[in-house]
Amino acid sequence: MEIVVDGVRLEDYEALCAVLDEGDAHHREALPHIFQRPPGPVRSRAFLEAFIEDEHKAIFVARSSQGLVGAVEIEHKSVEGGGLFVGRSYAVVHGLTVASCARRCGVGRALMEEARAWALGRGLGSVQLSVWAFNQGAIDFYKQLGYEPTRMWMALDVD
Repeated sequence: MEIVVDGVRLEDYEALCAVLDEGDAHHREALPHIFQRPPGPVRSRAFLEAFIEDEHKAIFVARSSQGLVGAVEIEHKSVEGGGLFVGRSYAVVHGLTVASCARRCGVGRALMEEARAWALGRGLGSVQLSVWAFNQGAIDFYKQLGYEPTRMWMALDVD
């Protein structure tokens, strides 16, 4: 499968929502007590516009002969130093989604490489992301790319 990765455009809105909905469905099925289907589109046009207009954010999409088959959302973050923490700038991947028809074809790898290049081009020290514990496939994928756990978020249901 030949893949072209580039920046998202406003005219990609419906195709982007379709791909994101597929990824969202995976989360809704695994954790229905946390994730629900929104009553309207899975993301608003304002969501897309914010990523396009904000120089500290980007969405890169993967295109193939099948259309838009993947997306990665990334943002530049900075924290001031003080107290325990060192000041730093880094990138956060808010989401990576690959359409089921394009999995295991290099789409996710190409999108994550674009995210890494975006961070590197801005002089950011790292790319960070979070992944839900149920999503072993994603965990394994990120580990293959060299990502390592740095922190664990734990929960206890009290009801």
